[in-house]
Amino acid sequence: MASTRAQQAQLLTNQTFQQQVMGSLLAAAANVLNEGDSVENHQNRLSWANAIYVNPQLQMLFFLPGMLSNPTISAEAGNTPGASGTPCPDSDVDFVVASLWNAYANQYVAQQNYGAGLQLGS
Repeated sequence: MASTRAQQAQLLTNQTFQQQVMGSLLAAAANVLNEGDSVENHQNRLSWANAIYVNPQLQMLFFLPGMLSNPTISAEAGNTPGASGTPCPDSDVDFVVASLWNAYANQYVAQQNYGAGLQLGS
């Protein structure tokens, strides 16, 4: 079922959804902390993982708009909450976090180094 832009915006302000995204970011950060140095983009991935552990709330807010870049999440925004307490299953949230990890890790490092604005392109 398609959702409206208002429902999508409401999802981003939903405290339970924010906690769900934060939990997903923390789980992904743990995976990154345990990955090998040979993983492509490891240094940037590691920098952002550490930033998530230092301030998960801030990094969740940084990441949150990217959730709506995924058509599945956008479409689910108006659904009735399910087992996760939100309209979006944990597996869908985890997928978006994993899909956007490198883009956000690169952006995080760029902002730290140069104060660059967010760019989701390659």
